Amino acid sequence: MATDKVQGVYYGAGDGTGIRYMSNTTGYVVDLLCEGEISGLVHEEYKDNGSNVAGSIGYTQGMTHKPYHSSINTGELASIYWNKNPVFDKDSFKFNLQSIDLVTNQETISQEGLDSRRLVQINEKLRGKERKTGGATIEFAKYERYYVIRNKYCNKAIVNFKISSLGKVDRNPGTTAEPNETYGKLLDASVAVNISYRAKYALGSDVQYTSVGSMQVEGSLSSPYSRSFIIDLPLVAARDKDGRGDFIGWEIQIFKETEEPTTPDVKNDIFVDNIVEEIDDTFIYPKSYVVKNTFDAENFSKIPDRAYDMNLLKVKIPSNYDPISRTYHGTWDGTFSTESVGPYGKKDDTYVGASRGKGLYWTDNPAWCFYDLITNKRYGLGKYVDTSTLDKWTLYEIGQYCDELVQDYDNGLEPRFSCNILIQSRSDAYQVLNDMASIFRGIVYYNGGALFAVQDALKNPIFQFNNTNVQNGEFKYSSTSAKVRHTVAIVRYNDKNNKFEPAVEYVEDIDSIRKYGIKEKEISAFGCTSKSQAQRLGRWILSTEANETETVSFSAGQEGSILRPGDVFTVSDTNRSMTRRGGRIKGLDRVSDSIFKITLDAKLKGGKSWDGNKFITNDNLDQKREYQLKVSTPSFYYDTSQVSLNNSSEIDLIRNKQIQTFDISSNTIASVSGVSVITVSGNLNETSYTTSGFSGEALWSIATTGVDNRADTFFESLTQEQEFRVINIGERDKGKYEISAAEYARRKYAEIDEATKPVNNINFAVPGAPAGIGVPSLTSIAGAPNTKKVSFNFSASTVNSESVSYYQVYIRKGASASEATYDSSVKVFSLNNLTASFIPATNGEYYISVYAYNSLGQSNGVNVSQSKTVGGVNPIRDVKISHLSLHDDAVSAAGQNPNESDPTTAGTVDQYEDSTVRFKWATSIPQVDDANIALDFSYQLRVWAEHTTAGTPIKTTNQYKPDDSDSTLTTYDWTLADNYAAAGNSYDNIKRKVTLKVVAQTPEGASSDGQQDGMDFLFVDNPAPTQASALQGFVDLNNHLKIFNLNRPSDVKEVVVLSRSSTFSYSDYQGGAGGIDMQRISADVDVIEINPSWSTQNTETQDAYFMVAYVDQFDLDVEKLAVSNGDSYDLTKKLTGRFSDVKGIEKVTQDTMDLLGEGWKAWIQIDVQGNWYGRGIACVEDVTDEYSNYEGYLPFYCTFKSPTIYMTEITAAVGTMVVGPTNALNNYSMGCGYYWKQGDLLTNNYPSNTATRDISPKGGYSDSSTDASDNFTHTDSKSYTKGFRRYRVHFKKAKDDPYWVVGMNSNNESYYSNTFLEGIDAFFSPTSAIQPSYASDFKAGAQAAMDAAIATSGPYAGKDLQIGGSDAYFNFHPAGFVQGFGGLPKLPCYFDVHMGKLVDNSYLSNAIFFVMATTEETNDQKNTSLPQCAGNTPAGC
Repeated sequence: MATDKVQGVYYGAGDGTGIRYMSNTTGYVVDLLCEGEISGLVHEEYKDNGSNVAGSIGYTQGMTHKPYHSSINTGELASIYWNKNPVFDKDSFKFNLQSIDLVTNQETISQEGLDSRRLVQINEKLRGKERKTGGATIEFAKYERYYVIRNKYCNKAIVNFKISSLGKVDRNPGTTAEPNETYGKLLDASVAVNISYRAKYALGSDVQYTSVGSMQVEGSLSSPYSRSFIIDLPLVAARDKDGRGDFIGWEIQIFKETEEPTTPDVKNDIFVDNIVEEIDDTFIYPKSYVVKNTFDAENFSKIPDRAYDMNLLKVKIPSNYDPISRTYHGTWDGTFSTESVGPYGKKDDTYVGASRGKGLYWTDNPAWCFYDLITNKRYGLGKYVDTSTLDKWTLYEIGQYCDELVQDYDNGLEPRFSCNILIQSRSDAYQVLNDMASIFRGIVYYNGGALFAVQDALKNPIFQFNNTNVQNGEFKYSSTSAKVRHTVAIVRYNDKNNKFEPAVEYVEDIDSIRKYGIKEKEISAFGCTSKSQAQRLGRWILSTEANETETVSFSAGQEGSILRPGDVFTVSDTNRSMTRRGGRIKGLDRVSDSIFKITLDAKLKGGKSWDGNKFITNDNLDQKREYQLKVSTPSFYYDTSQVSLNNSSEIDLIRNKQIQTFDISSNTIASVSGVSVITVSGNLNETSYTTSGFSGEALWSIATTGVDNRADTFFESLTQEQEFRVINIGERDKGKYEISAAEYARRKYAEIDEATKPVNNINFAVPGAPAGIGVPSLTSIAGAPNTKKVSFNFSASTVNSESVSYYQVYIRKGASASEATYDSSVKVFSLNNLTASFIPATNGEYYISVYAYNSLGQSNGVNVSQSKTVGGVNPIRDVKISHLSLHDDAVSAAGQNPNESDPTTAGTVDQYEDSTVRFKWATSIPQVDDANIALDFSYQLRVWAEHTTAGTPIKTTNQYKPDDSDSTLTTYDWTLADNYAAAGNSYDNIKRKVTLKVVAQTPEGASSDGQQDGMDFLFVDNPAPTQASALQGFVDLNNHLKIFNLNRPSDVKEVVVLSRSSTFSYSDYQGGAGGIDMQRISADVDVIEINPSWSTQNTETQDAYFMVAYVDQFDLDVEKLAVSNGDSYDLTKKLTGRFSDVKGIEKVTQDTMDLLGEGWKAWIQIDVQGNWYGRGIACVEDVTDEYSNYEGYLPFYCTFKSPTIYMTEITAAVGTMVVGPTNALNNYSMGCGYYWKQGDLLTNNYPSNTATRDISPKGGYSDSSTDASDNFTHTDSKSYTKGFRRYRVHFKKAKDDPYWVVGMNSNNESYYSNTFLEGIDAFFSPTSAIQPSYASDFKAGAQAAMDAAIATSGPYAGKDLQIGGSDAYFNFHPAGFVQGFGGLPKLPCYFDVHMGKLVDNSYLSNAIFFVMATTEETNDQKNTSLPQCAGNTPAGC
C-alpha cells in the first residue's frame, strides 16, 4: 500500500524522489528610534540597597547594581520587545525567540552602514500561455506583465513570487483488479516564469530586453509558497550608455511560461507578490539611533510590533551631580558636566568605573530635562532664550527636591519625581514647558526679562502683611464651593512595571467622600511611569482642593514688589481674628547685642470669649499659651539675572526672608503708656536700620504657636495667622501692587509623601459594644443664643476591637434609642478620638446609644447609653435667610448688587422677564465643629400682590423644601399657573408685580420670622411695555403702510398694529367698529410693512391712520395659558393704556420717490457722547485722538459796537468819575473779542494782558472728559464736554462716489440764554458814522490774531486753527450743516462727523446725519461750459 507523499517543492529540477522544501521568509526592519546623542537601550538597573532612608537627597547610602547580562550587547536585547515579549529574558538569561539577528551597536552602523531597500507591494496574478485554435500547428499566446522601477540608483531587484497551490489531481481510478492508489490525490506539477529587464530613459530609447532566465517550481502544494528571484542590474552601464544623462530606472518583463490550466484539477497559480528595490550603497544615520531587526517570518503572521526600553537624550547636568545615585557632592559652583569632570555611578561606597569625563549624560530628573528643553538651540528654546535669563539656581533647588527619596508601592524608596517622556511632535513652546514643569508640580512664568520656574513645595514665608500695610486695611477673601471639590482622582500614566502600558491609578479621599460624595477628576500624568508617583499626583490634587480652599487679594505699596509668584507670606487680619494682632513697630531699644525691646503701636489683648450672650475682650494674653512675634526686617535678595552666585550655598538668598520670628509669652510683655513693649532674645537683623528706622515702618504680628482647644478663651483656640502663596502680582498704578494669593497648607506635603502601599488588614469579626459612655455636657453656641450643643465621649470596644471600623451614635427624644428606632445619628470614624456631639432641635430629654461596627456594617446589637435633659433651645430662631434674589441675578432697577438681597425700601425693585419668576436664597444654620444639628426644617413662603408685605398674601406655602435644596441655594418658582390661581382664575387679574417673603419653619410650625436676619423678602416686577410714542411712517406707492419701529423696548416680542383709512380710537376697535385692520408683527424688524385689508391698490392718493401697541413674553404666555385652558381670549383687546395715539400718515408721491432715489437709505442720530442709532450703519468709532493737532478756533463774532470809554478822576476826596464819549475823536470799539496788533492806533494805551491781545482759541482737542463751562458776564452759564468729539461712521454697505452728507441739529432746546437777553439793553448803537480810517479795523483784527497765533514763535505754531463767527451766545447750533466741520473725510466706506464746539462758537450736542447717494438720474448730469438749462427744462417752465 502506497503512502502519501510529503508536500513541498524541489529546489532544483527534481524527479519526485529528492528532498522537498517549503518557503522560508526572513523579515528585515530598520527602526529609526530617535535622534542622538542618547544613552541607548537599557542594559542594567540600579536600585535602593535597603540602607537609605526617606527624606535623603538621592541614594546616599549606596545602591544595588544589576546588569541584564555580562555582555552589554546581549543585555540590551532584554529591552527590545517583539509583540510585547522581550527578545532576551533578563531573569532566566534565555532568548525567547530563535533565528534572530539584531544590530544595536551604533558604532557598527555608523562605520559599516545598512543596506537600503524599498519594497513595492504588487500582488498580481500571472496568466499562463493559451493555445490558439484553427491552425495546423499548435501555437500559444503569451501574456507579459511589466513593472517599472523608478529608482536611478537601484542596482539589484528581488522579485518575490507567491504560488497559492501547485499540483494535479489524479483522476485515474485504475481498474478493479489494479486500483490506482493515488486516485484523488495531488500529484506533482510544475510552473515556470520568464524574467527580463531593460533600462528606462526619460527621453525614450529603443533598448532591448535582457533575459535573466526562467524560474521553475516543481512539486505539490496546497498552502502558499514563496520564492525570490534576484536580478543583478548593470547600473553603471545603463548610466553611461551613449553618454546619456537621462537614465531614470528599469522596466521588468515577466510572463508565465506554463500553460494556463483548463480544468480545476490542475493548480499552478503564481503571483508577483512584491518587488524589492536595493541600492548598493550603504547608509549611515548620523546623530540618530537605529536598530536593525532581522527575524524568521515563520514565527510571525506579520511584521511584529516593536518596542524599546531606552535611556534617551543626554543633557547637561550640574558638575557636582551623580545622575545614577541622584546625589549631590559638595556645593555647586554653577558649572555643568560639559565644563568639568565629576562623580558618576555610585554603588555602595564606591563608584562603578572612573569618575565621568566632560560631556552630556542621561538623567530622568525633570529639573535638568526642563533646563535642556529651554537651553537646547535645535529642538528647544536656546535660540530665543539666553541662559543668563534663566534662574538655574532655583532649578538646582527644585532638582534636589525631585531627587529626595520617598516611599514607593514596593515598600522601598524612589525619587519623588522622575521624567520619562518621548516628545515626537511640534507643540506650543509655553505649553510644553508647563507640561514639563507639571512633572515637579511647577509652573513657568516670565518676568522682567527672565524666565522662572516655581514649584509647589514646602517653603517658609518671606514676608508678612497686616491691616496697616494694605490699602484701606482691607483683605478680600473668596473660597471654593464644596460642590466643586473633587474627592476622587483618576490618574492616567504609563506603567514601567507593565511594559509602559497605559494604566490608571485610582486615588480617593475617604473623609471628603463621606462629606461630599464621589466627585471624580481625571488627569494625565505627564512623563509619569511610576505607580507611586501617579498616586502622589492624585493625592496632591485632592489634598490641595481639600486644604487650600481660600484665596485673598489686596493692594499694597512698594512692599508688594518684593513678592513673586510662588512666594509664601503670612496675613494677620484684625477683621478675622476679632482682636488686633498686627501693626507697625513704634520703637526699638537695644538692651544688649542679643536682647531688644520692641514697642508696638497698640496694646496686646487676649482673645474674645463668649459669655452666653456676647463676646467679651480679655485684657491679657492667655498665660497657658506660647506665642510667636514676627518682625519685618527688610533685607537684600539676589536677582539671578543681575547677580552671579558664588555657589549653591547662597540659593536661599534668591528669595531671602524679610521677616524674623521670636518666641514670646505673656511674661515677656509689658504695658507702657497704653502700648505693649516686648522683650525678645536673639539676633535681630538691623541691616540699615536704627531705632528711628523701625519706628512707623517695620511690621509686627503675633500668633499662637498652633491651635489649643483647651485654651481659656474662644479666640485663643483659633489659628490667628494664615499663610498664602502668591498666584499673581501686578503694578496697577505707580507704586501700587495688586496681589492675589491662594491659601498655603503646609500640612498637605507630609500627607502626599506618606507610604502608598495598600495593606489588607481587614478583620470581619463582629466587635463588642463600647466599654462605656460619659455623662453628656451642654454648652452654648457662639453667635447662636437659641442653640446649644450636647457633647459626650465613650470608651472603645474591648471585644474584637481590632475589627472596629467605626462607631455609630443614635439619638432619640423622649425614649430609648436603638439601631431600629432613632431620630438622628452620628458616625464616628476616628478610632483615636471617641467623642461625638449633636445639636438638639427642641427642649426635652434626649437618649443616646452607641454601637460598634465592623467594615461590613455589622454590630453585635449591644450598646452603651446615656440621656440628657435639655432646656432653653429653639434653634429654628437662629436660622438666617439671606440673599433672596432672582435666580438669573438680574440687576435691579435701582442698581443693587445682584448677588445680595436687594434693599426692601420703596423704589428698589428687581425686574424679571417671561411669566415665571425663579427666586433663590441662602440659608445659614448654627455651625459647630464635630456636631450635627438634629433640626428638621423647611420654609414658609408668602406672596403678596403689588409691592407690600401688609395685608393678606395671595398665596401661602408651608413646609416648602425642594429635593435639591441646600444651605447655599434654595429655589422657588412663582409660575403663571400660580399667578392665575391666585387671581381667582381671572386672566385680567394676573399680577406682574409681586412680593415674596421667606422664613424658616419647623414641622410643628415654629419659624424664624421676627428674628434678626430670620427672614428676607423681595419686590419684583415685569412691567408691561411702555406706550408707543413718536411714531413715523408713510403709505408707499402700493398703498402698503410702512411704520418705523426704532424706539421699541428691548423686551418686546410682538407689535400690534391697528389701521384704518379714517381716524378711529382703541375703544372703537374694542367695540367691534368696522374698517379697522389688525395685524400682529414680530418685533425684530426696524420697519414694519403691512398690507391692510382696507387698502385699494388702484387709488392714486390714499391716507391712513394707525396706532401701535407692544406685547412682551408675559402677554404671550397669558394668551397661551388661556388657549390651553380652552378659553376665549383676545390679547389685542386687553391692551388698554398701551396703544399709541392714533397717527395720520400720507401717501408718498412719485415725485418724492424720485427725489429720494437711493438717498436717505443710510442715516444716523448721534450725540456728543457717541450714543447713536440709525439705519445702514455698521458701527461708530471715536477717532478724536486722530485730530489731536486741532487747537480750536479764535472767536471773532462782531455784531454790534459801543463807544470808546475813558475815566477821569475829578476829585480824589469825593471819588466821582465822569463817563462819556471822548471829544477828541469819534472812536468806537467792536462789542466782541478783537485783536489790535502792535502799532495800531491806541494799542499802546492798553495793557498787554487785555482782550486786545487775546489769541486764546476755543473748542480745541482735549483728552479730558471733564466738563468745561462757558461763563458769561451775566448770571447764566452753560456746561458741556470739553473741546470736541469726532466720530467715524462706518456703512454696512459701501456707497458709490459721490454721495452727500446732510446734517441737522436734533436738539429741541432753546437757542439763546434768556437771562442774557434780558440785559441786552445795556448795549446801544451810536448814530455817528465810523470814520473810514477805522473801517479796516472793524473786522476786529481777526487775520492779525491768526498771524500772531500761528507764527513760528507763536503759542500754536504748527497747529490747525480756525476763525470763528456767528453769535456768541447760542446754547445749541440753530441751523443745518454738513459733517459739523469742513473738509472731514467722506469715503465709500465711512465718513467722519464733528460734535461739540463748532467754529461759529455754537455747541452741537445732538444731531442727525442723512446720507444722499447718487441715482441713475443724477449720474448723467455733467458740468460743462454750455448753459446747463438750455433745452433741459420741462415744458412750461
